[in-house]
Amino acid sequence: MAIEIMCCLCNTPIVNGRGVVHVQMRDVECAKETERHHSDPHGMTLFELGGSPPQWRGVHFECAPGGEIGAYAIDVEELRSEHDLLKSTACLLAKNWIQMTDWAVLIDAYANGDMSGVFREV
Repeated sequence: MAIEIMCCLCNTPIVNGRGVVHVQMRDVECAKETERHHSDPHGMTLFELGGSPPQWRGVHFECAPGGEIGAYAIDVEELRSEHDLLKSTACLLAKNWIQMTDWAVLIDAYANGDMSGVFREV
């Protein structure tokens, strides 16, 4: 199955070479800092307690010029199949900040057929 990636700004598909899926690293750093200051003694993260994690977004370059600056970005052409998603997820799991983001939520939604997010089956 092919995967279509939607732009969060114009809600249209992003073709190869025209955009990325990214998370702003300043948001990740802010989340880390917030969690450091508000950690739960039972080991739950701030986000497990109801906070909102930094979000991965699909964006066209022309919709958000320079929006990928300061972000961890993945070119849309690297996310076009389930194999691509697995490969990218394996790479991301090595990052010590990935659990701070909503990547797992996006993958879970896609795996469960929820096509309202960044990834959609075509």
